[in-house]
Amino acid sequence: MIGSRGVTLAEVVVMVLVVGILAVLIGAAVTRLQTASRRTGCRSNLACIGAAFQAYGIDHRRAFPADSDFGQPRSSSPAWFDRLPEYLDESRTRDGSVFQCPAWRMPVRRFATSQPRSLKMNSYLDDDGRPRHFRMGSVSDQDELLLMVDAVAGETGMGQWGRAVHSGVDDRRHRGMAISLAVDGHAITQTVRPSDGDWRLALRWRSRDWPAP
Repeated sequence: MIGSRGVTLAEVVVMVLVVGILAVLIGAAVTRLQTASRRTGCRSNLACIGAAFQAYGIDHRRAFPADSDFGQPRSSSPAWFDRLPEYLDESRTRDGSVFQCPAWRMPVRRFATSQPRSLKMNSYLDDDGRPRHFRMGSVSDQDELLLMVDAVAGETGMGQWGRAVHSGVDDRRHRGMAISLAVDGHAITQTVRPSDGDWRLALRWRSRDWPAP
């Protein structure tokens, strides 16, 4: 009979290394799946918002809601975050709402009268003297012109409002990619962060049909 032998130190080291490698590979796979799931969820939320914009435009002579409440109370506010919830049967203050990227997390401190929003409307649509209500079909490149983008959602400054400017694009939630929606309500893009980190030219903030500012 051949007697049993104990496990050698070398074998233990090999097993530990194998287990460690497997753990790293599994962890990386889980991270990739989580990232993909969050991107899919963000795209889905933007698609729902895009459909709501289109429905609102049909009901209001092709005019979209505004990017801000312009200091008006909710009952008379023209802002998208006040006007669109009824089209989506959504609350603008509920955690995990369609108006947030799934990867975004509510800050510990909250405003009594304002909800931070990670999905924001392009504030340049009504810039340079243009009307505050963008009209469907008013530009030839509406499948490229930015409507909504995943942006900063902090507790101060622009982050707490529903307006997006080029400096507010946030690609950290999607590992170096920005997810955005065009004004046609269908074209959703994932744009890789520019090498210089400047989103001014990486997304179409202004239509080609508009005069240069």
